Amino acid sequence: MLLRLKVENWANREDFEVRFKEGCNLIYGLNYSGKSSLLNAVFYALTGVLPHGLSPGAMVRKGAKEAMVELDFQDSKGCLLYTSD
Repeated sequence: MLLRLKVENWANREDFEVRFKEGCNLIYGLNYSGKSSLLNAVFYALTGVLPHGLSPGAMVRKGAKEAMVELDFQDSKGCLLYTSD
């Protein structure tokens, strides 16, 4: 289960963190508000690649040198896992 997502300089987000609750979590917003960018950040942190052939550099916020993604999640046995890139 995904517990927390934190991004810095990712797409249009300078610094953003969200903590997820058990069960269903809904991410909603206007068009071009960054919903897909957050999903891309999760995918990238877990796989090391971006969908649609995007390069990781394409996700670095304009004016920043690098971006960071952190995930905290729990496996089915309750073990806390962490990934960062």
